[in-house]
Amino acid sequence: MSTTGTEREQAALGRTSPNAEGAARLRAFLGELLEFQCSLVGATGGVVVLRETKVRQGGVIAERAWPGGGPLDPSVRARLERAGADSLRTPARSSVAGQLRDLGGSGIYGEGEARPMVVVGLFAAGMREGSAVLLLPPGTDERDALDKLELTADRFESYLWSQRAIAEAEQKTVLRETLELLDTMQQGRDARAMASLLAHEIARRFGCVRVSVGLVGRDRIRLSAVSGSDDPDPKGEAAEALEAAMEEVAQQDAEVIYPEPPEAEHDPMLRRVTRAAEALSKRFGPTAVMGLPLRVEGDLVGVAILERDPEEPFPSGAASLTRLVAEYAGPALWTRRLADRGLIRVVYDWCMDIASILVGPRYTATKLVCALLLGIAVASALVPIPGRVTAETRVRAGMSRTVVPAITGYLNGVFVEPGDRVEVGDELARIDTSDMELDRAEILGELARLRSERDGAAARRRNAEVRQLEAQIEQQDARLMLLDLRISRATLTAPIDGVVGRGRLDELVGAQVDPSRPLFELVDEERVLVLQVPESVVTKVEVGQTGRFVSKAIPGESVDVRVVSISPVAEPIEGGNVYGVEAEIVGEVPAWLRPGMSGKTKLDKGQTTVMRLLADPLIDRARLYLWW
Repeated sequence: MSTTGTEREQAALGRTSPNAEGAARLRAFLGELLEFQCSLVGATGGVVVLRETKVRQGGVIAERAWPGGGPLDPSVRARLERAGADSLRTPARSSVAGQLRDLGGSGIYGEGEARPMVVVGLFAAGMREGSAVLLLPPGTDERDALDKLELTADRFESYLWSQRAIAEAEQKTVLRETLELLDTMQQGRDARAMASLLAHEIARRFGCVRVSVGLVGRDRIRLSAVSGSDDPDPKGEAAEALEAAMEEVAQQDAEVIYPEPPEAEHDPMLRRVTRAAEALSKRFGPTAVMGLPLRVEGDLVGVAILERDPEEPFPSGAASLTRLVAEYAGPALWTRRLADRGLIRVVYDWCMDIASILVGPRYTATKLVCALLLGIAVASALVPIPGRVTAETRVRAGMSRTVVPAITGYLNGVFVEPGDRVEVGDELARIDTSDMELDRAEILGELARLRSERDGAAARRRNAEVRQLEAQIEQQDARLMLLDLRISRATLTAPIDGVVGRGRLDELVGAQVDPSRPLFELVDEERVLVLQVPESVVTKVEVGQTGRFVSKAIPGESVDVRVVSISPVAEPIEGGNVYGVEAEIVGEVPAWLRPGMSGKTKLDKGQTTVMRLLADPLIDRARLYLWW
């Protein structure tokens, strides 16, 4: 069954109740969730109980007998449902709800078995919406099962959020269709006709009994159009009441809903003054009233008053949904109203606006601000300031080495910690070689035996046996050489002079290490700054250029630097191209400057002005876009 555009728009304003599709999707999801929970903890059955609300039915929403997925025994189902209903009144996320005994000969679980019942809450936005009650096999660790089930319960809130996102997307689609239909107001020959078409269209699409539109004049809001009337009486009592309600909306410059939605009782931001709207409703109703401001670039240009039957009041979400209508209708009406003016009226309005700004008592603060801005603009164009090229910067060591174990074994000892200074050849750590020493002694014994047998065979002139024994001796010699090499590599030494940057391994003593895991990182005392210069300003950087570096760790300290090299190739970073520029520190390296620190470097580049500093990027972008 298809849904018309008007029905969808009425649903967006709260006129229609949720359909059964959402309930069916929720029931299917909860069935899948319950089945997953049963399989996760080996439960023999379970139910999902939801709290009853205005938009959904409560009670057992899903049940499952596992394995098989069939219906539960009625007595079992009743016990599980009662436990779930009782849990809705407790704030605990999970609990053990007792045991189920004496199921009878007709039960599916056997006679006389005691099975624990566990309850896991289903929460959304901090509120308990329901519970999953599962029947566990005898002897199951209940705490372990609850820990697992609590992790799966969060899928319920994720499902609700996904459904809410889908609903919001549908509302946006409905509103877009509504705005497309509002294009019919462009058929009006003037601003008054457009306002009348707008009022008729809103009344028809949003189920209103009356829609009135008023536009701002020089001193007040005047009624321009009323749905169902081509020529409303501007001096009638109804027109006066409508204009009063419009003034009330204009003074607050916000949507006004009467009667106030229930949400306004708990949210002060939704509360409005509704005296004029209340008077309009009681005098010419009763009706539900919503006032909608019409704006152009933030300025109020008109107000629309929507009236509906009191049995169908406006929900709080109606204002946000119809706000987009006002954003389209306000500029269209105001533009057409300005276009309807004659030449004399246009000149008159323009002169009055200029005169009120220049010599009138109003906008004094604006005039002072404009004078101040003019002075700032002149100063920014004439006063020179130092020119600089700014780049994100990271500090690294001039040389670094990673030390990895050459063999697999158990760490026997660690002799350095991060921050220790070492020299080339200093021992850093040692791998246990006791097993290898035993293997070496075994190989030496085997070699002695083989050599003795070879000598005996040679004495007896058994040449074939001698050759065979010599081959075995060579094989054992190769094993011995390989083992000696492994033993020599069991000691890790420093490959460079420097400082241990990483390698706190005290807790790994006795643990197995292998060549796939680095153990130490050594860095030297030299520091190099790597600047990421955007491609738009890289032409302003050259070798030998000086500047200053400021670290994020110590913003109050700066370091003098000098450019030593510029990478010829750019690399993409965060959607833009940057060039790597290396800079050295001029003078002594500060003790607080450490590898890995980040900050900003500003390189000196002659003089410029604030105006040029701001305008040059815009001019360059325009030249690139226009090929100028």
